[in-house]
Amino acid sequence: MLEQIKRFLTNKFFQNTSWMVFAQIYQMVISLFIGVISARYLGPSNYGTINYAASYISFFTIFCALGLEGIVVREIISKREQEGIILGSGIIMRLIAGVLSMVAVCIIVYFLNPDDHILLVVTFLQSIILPFNAFNLIDMWYQSNLNSKVSTIIRCISYTVMSLYKVFLLITGKSVEWFAFSTALDSLLIAIMFMIMYRKQGKRKLEFDLQTSKQLLRKSYHLIISTMMAVLYSQMDRVMIGKMMTQTDVGYYTAAATICNMWVFIPQAFANSARPVIMEVQEHNKSLYIKRLKQLSGFIFWIGVLFSIAFTVLADFIILVLYGNAYMMAKGPLVILIWSTVFSSLSYPRSIWMICENKQNYTKHILIWGVIINLILNYYGIKYYGIIGAAVATLFTEMVTCLIAPTFYKETRIYVRYLIESFIGKGILK
Repeated sequence: MLEQIKRFLTNKFFQNTSWMVFAQIYQMVISLFIGVISARYLGPSNYGTINYAASYISFFTIFCALGLEGIVVREIISKREQEGIILGSGIIMRLIAGVLSMVAVCIIVYFLNPDDHILLVVTFLQSIILPFNAFNLIDMWYQSNLNSKVSTIIRCISYTVMSLYKVFLLITGKSVEWFAFSTALDSLLIAIMFMIMYRKQGKRKLEFDLQTSKQLLRKSYHLIISTMMAVLYSQMDRVMIGKMMTQTDVGYYTAAATICNMWVFIPQAFANSARPVIMEVQEHNKSLYIKRLKQLSGFIFWIGVLFSIAFTVLADFIILVLYGNAYMMAKGPLVILIWSTVFSSLSYPRSIWMICENKQNYTKHILIWGVIINLILNYYGIKYYGIIGAAVATLFTEMVTCLIAPTFYKETRIYVRYLIESFIGKGILK
């Protein structure tokens, strides 16, 4: 027994996942302290302005990613000798997409809100993250080698500097525009440190190759559309609340959503660490590959249920402690949105399965259903029930995209079966 425990603790997957979880816990603890104080300092109105602008930027953040994360991991695993070309081509493509997106989001916000000067400045400062996010692709190289220790240290250092910057803003009483720049500062520091570390540790020089870029895009364009659809319906509620209600209501809703996402780092870390393991085993052991997928899905589902029960019971206490009495209007959305995260987190193993089975094209079809349903439900939900209606729309949408929409297509129906079997533990422990 002791020998088994020792083997588990020294397992590369466990160590890699532990580093990812540590980074997320570290960031969560700091954000609970700095982020909450910032939200109280800014108040629901200014806090809503920052997150209203962030909703627009989120659309372009996914576009700039170009759906390359999982694709790059798989390509590096199968073509180790070309990892420099694969990474370099992906980074250049993302940089170009980031610059174009930065311009586009500022133009869109200007035309939709021409008289809101503060919103325009906040949007510009936050949009600076779009080109710098290109260098996050180097993290995929570390993940493909099950070596997230370096990435973890980089992100912790960057987040610490950003948090100290926010402390400085709080002490000196700066305006909302200064807080908007904090996200860009975080992305800038991460980009610089990733480049420095890859130059030291990377075995091959980063290079751009047009043919490789075309091949990557051919494999990822389905994921680009899919992830844009996912962000569209995940951010649509805040945009519609901002247009149909007020930015203060966006602040309440964002506070609820922020609390709900406090636990999501766990499934994300496990999925990121499990991705190369599952992709590698899929090549030579089909039954073990399915077992690993079910184990990941079952773990994510049940840990999500436990967190959702806890957050539902403690909703009043959590809001009061973190945000204060001024944000108590966030309770209604919180107790509904927390259950939507159970289903949204299951998109991580689904993405791995889609890439392994080369069925990325079906992801966009599934998420198109989500966008349509979310748009309709948000319109009527917000119109008649306000932010509570928006939360219900999100919950129902996540359930549809997770369990119902995949059954519409013969090729993805089998995955729903795997998912349901993972909930009841079938084929996991055998």
